[in-house]
Amino acid sequence: MTGRASDRIVAIDAARLVATFAIVWVHVSEAQGLAPRLSALGRFGTSFYIVSAVLMSALPSFRRPPRPAHQVIRARAKRLLVPFLLWSTIYAAFYLGTMLPQGYSIAQVASLWGPLAGTAPHLWFLPFAFLSSALTAVLMPYLLELPERTLWRGFLACALATYAVAYALLPILDQEGLRRMGLVRLARYIEEAPLALSAMLGVALYGKTRRRLGRLGRRRRLHIAGLLAAAFVITQIAYFFALEPLRVLLWTEVRIFANVLGALWLGLCLAVRSGAAIRVLSKFGRATYFAFLVHQLLLDIIKVPLERLVGHGHLGPALATTIAIFSVALALGVWVPRVRALRPLVP
Repeated sequence: MTGRASDRIVAIDAARLVATFAIVWVHVSEAQGLAPRLSALGRFGTSFYIVSAVLMSALPSFRRPPRPAHQVIRARAKRLLVPFLLWSTIYAAFYLGTMLPQGYSIAQVASLWGPLAGTAPHLWFLPFAFLSSALTAVLMPYLLELPERTLWRGFLACALATYAVAYALLPILDQEGLRRMGLVRLARYIEEAPLALSAMLGVALYGKTRRRLGRLGRRRRLHIAGLLAAAFVITQIAYFFALEPLRVLLWTEVRIFANVLGALWLGLCLAVRSGAAIRVLSKFGRATYFAFLVHQLLLDIIKVPLERLVGHGHLGPALATTIAIFSVALALGVWVPRVRALRPLVP
């Protein structure tokens, strides 16, 4: 771990490759009808992105003098909301162009669209990340003034209270009523809000201790990374075996496991901090933004032909499809920023 922003960003860029691959795996495995516990293995990717969004919005508050909150919010709005609108337009045109000829009405096609969700299953993340980033930018200067003990207590209290409220609300939400009101994906916002709110306090703790963490030697940091890696594997195993009974009990995908995994993955990468492999992988980190946004389009384009292939719905073909989609999406993510007219599509 380190107090230097540049090192942290390099580590996060490298970590995004694995996180984005994990997200593609979730959507491919769901589309091919694999067991939910297999899809769940990649759910940490979205949680990692949420915690990273909080961290990125907090970094300006760590500097002296800190960057004003309104400047951070304006920058995040340009980076997240503009692509949200552009990609919502692209996906709307795609779904209308492909589904109307099949006999679907406009109302049917647009039934899962909304201001919180955009026009595709994964676009909800962009406005959610903006809201999390904006709140972080406003609150972080005040959180950094609190003693570490107070932040620890606040973190534990926030996590316990928000997860309790979220899992009490989710089973009783009227999903159909929310859809009629245009609040598609509100349930997902409620389920991910505890992570974002708890991450703000966790990141504030990191900001308070980053100088001490930066003085740790490489051997100590690798020891911490090993512990985080072990915790990551153990939590993945627990999620794999606990998902089925808990999703029946809580009526959700029990994303608290994925939230913990996302935080562990971020912590692991910051602990390792640097190295030859991280520096190589980080060069492709920027391309993962576009890859995340375009992968669902690629999946929808090939979804019907895939259903006719031998082995559809089995682990091997699903993994091969994930690798193929991720590779194409990443290649596009490397190329698109080089075309001036296409740069607004990249967050």
